[in-house]
Amino acid sequence: FFGVLASSIRQQVDNLTRFNRISLVAQSQIANAYYEAPQKLEDYKLAVEKLEIIMMQPVGERAEDHELDLEQIQLRYMRALYKAIRAIDRRLTRDNRRLKFLKNGTLASDKLLSQITVLAKDRNEHWRSLAKQSALFIEQYTETQSSQNVRYDGEVRYYKILAHQALGNEQHVHREVEVLLQNSSVTSELDAVWADTRLQIVMDIANLLYAEAIQLQGDAEHLGQLPGEATPVLGAANTLIRPRLQDSVQAHLTAAITYYTWAQKRDQSYRSQIFLRQQLAFCHERLGQKSKALDYYNQLLR
Repeated sequence: FFGVLASSIRQQVDNLTRFNRISLVAQSQIANAYYEAPQKLEDYKLAVEKLEIIMMQPVGERAEDHELDLEQIQLRYMRALYKAIRAIDRRLTRDNRRLKFLKNGTLASDKLLSQITVLAKDRNEHWRSLAKQSALFIEQYTETQSSQNVRYDGEVRYYKILAHQALGNEQHVHREVEVLLQNSSVTSELDAVWADTRLQIVMDIANLLYAEAIQLQGDAEHLGQLPGEATPVLGAANTLIRPRLQDSVQAHLTAAITYYTWAQKRDQSYRSQIFLRQQLAFCHERLGQKSKALDYYNQLLR
């Protein structure tokens, strides 16, 4: 494919449309090769970069002038971003584990720490790109009323919610989940599929909120154990940061309860009911609402 792309540049082609088609198809196939069968972390990044180049191509007025389905390219681009983010997460988990066994200040630890910093930056950039592209995709098919793209509504909104969650845009997360819960724009033949997709997304977001609440609660408890009077910095941490963490914990758990409750009403399978009641009990217990937590624990014993 690289050979096709290189040779197309050297050709003396009078028909610019044909030249552009050859170039786009070659670039698309290169991107697909990296996307479909990545061998290493860098392959995910290359797939994202190649797809970005394709999407930057000017769009003509006639659909027949295009060899590629640009809407599918956009969808593949978002999927590639998400895959790249998950690959970076796995690498960061591995590298952070390795860092714990290296002595601070050594050449090896400094090099690994530098790699971790670069990976974290790349991940944030991918999240921002995913948030932007998912918003554009939804805006496009909403304006055109594309019945084909509405099939991907749940998947794209899932990416958008995850991106805003990772970027700390909690208001966007809550607003998007509310849209997801109330959306009824799908056609009747897609209603069953949409319902299942929406249910899975809501449960995933609730699980994410609960996991982050646990992390934030642990951070707040750690600050509470520090000797605040020892230094002005620690004193400020206990006075200012800890209350904010506690407020964030309460907001995360309250939102998780809302979404778990919504899912409990719609998924009546035995396994899901057990899991959802358990999570609701955990959330209420962490909020100090012991009577409500006890009610859900009792339901698990019936």
